[in-house]
Amino acid sequence: MSAIRIAPVMRAIFALFMLAAVSAPASAQSCRGAVDSLNFGVIDLTTGNTFDTSGNLHVTCSGTPNTTVRVCQNIEAGSGGADPSGNPRYLLNGVNQLAFNLFQNAGRTTVWGSYTGPANALPLTVTLNASGIGSASAPIYGRVYGSQTGLPAGTYTSSFAGQASITYDYASANSCAQMGAVNQTATPFAVGTNDASTCTISASPLNFGSIPTTASAVSGTATLTANCSLGTAYSISLNSGLNGVTSPMQRAMRNGANQLSYNLFRDAGHALVWGETVGIDVSIGHIGTGSAQSITVFGLIPVQTTPAVGTYHDIVIVTVTY
Repeated sequence: MSAIRIAPVMRAIFALFMLAAVSAPASAQSCRGAVDSLNFGVIDLTTGNTFDTSGNLHVTCSGTPNTTVRVCQNIEAGSGGADPSGNPRYLLNGVNQLAFNLFQNAGRTTVWGSYTGPANALPLTVTLNASGIGSASAPIYGRVYGSQTGLPAGTYTSSFAGQASITYDYASANSCAQMGAVNQTATPFAVGTNDASTCTISASPLNFGSIPTTASAVSGTATLTANCSLGTAYSISLNSGLNGVTSPMQRAMRNGANQLSYNLFRDAGHALVWGETVGIDVSIGHIGTGSAQSITVFGLIPVQTTPAVGTYHDIVIVTVTY
């Protein structure tokens, strides 16, 4: 009799195990997104150029296989703020604003905005594969606008923490605008660049013209053009020329073995010789504006014995230090 009672108990235990095995929960439907931080690298605003970079939006969704998911990336103003129109946005260095924006297309004509904010966003479609997982990506194009020469050098940034998100809807025919903030998930990222302090300099020739005699002094001028970042302090030095002299007080133009003495000065009164010894004869106290600045070099051929007829020349190297 005891053997007859055991069999039903074993079958009941076996059946209980089977019920536990078939009661596993179904996978949840969800999407997650991430945006690459965009870095324009080291730029030089004094050129007046535009500067471009790009990153990507990455989205992965899970849930029911063979399902289409509509995903919308929303990007708002950022911590740097934006024009009320959404264009431009700004990168900040203290109170200094560097205009830039983020775009949906490589031509950088369609601003990437937000349907949860003041502008438009780009919809992205993800199709789940047979395993119930799907992914997609889309490029985001950045541009720092040109003609911003009047800004100081430094690091400019904007954070999109709390300023960027995806919204998504499964098997939805709705547009991003119709979806609104459904299933909103944060996608924080940052944008930044470093405008390096820089200076460039160029010079016009100093031509004393045709001189019949050096019985009286002859003067002339040349123009140096410096372009340095806003607020950048710089100095300018002039070497002694190519003709073997050891001091700017001994500058000379030559024609073969013949020479013609001259000098270069920082002032129209020809009292302050312009040389390359720091603290003595270097031109100091210049401050960059981010735009071209003109500095005059005053030349003087002093009274001396008139040399042989001919063309005399010298080459002086100009150095800007900042």
